[in-house]
Amino acid sequence: MRNLKYKLLSLALGGLLLTGCDKYLDIVPKGKRLLTTVADYDQFLNNESLVFGVGQGQAIINFLGDNADVPNITTPPTREAELIYTWAPQFTTDINVPPTFWGEHYSRINQFNTVLQGIDNATAGTEAQKKT
Repeated sequence: MRNLKYKLLSLALGGLLLTGCDKYLDIVPKGKRLLTTVADYDQFLNNESLVFGVGQGQAIINFLGDNADVPNITTPPTREAELIYTWAPQFTTDINVPPTFWGEHYSRINQFNTVLQGIDNATAGTEAQKKT
């Protein structure tokens, strides 16, 4: 019985110690801009990296179209874009990088879901602006 009391007491103290506060979520990170106004969401949606991909004029996925022809693919293919174009079974062996084939699409889906979740709570805008 005495052993049970010590176990319960240590569980209760451990539970109290492991509880935290949410104050760290209220801190605005330095050098970052949070989405708070309708104008912020509009700029976030009209970002060129959403349309063209990060750092490139056209997305890598365009290599999969029927009208694409890449005459300078090396034999055997070595770059990721070449491996995708030839439907190689493995694009990369590094598991820490997002996959080239689907990573770009899931990144866009995440950005659009971020807007859908937060636009209703945005400030400094009308309902018509939020719906657009």
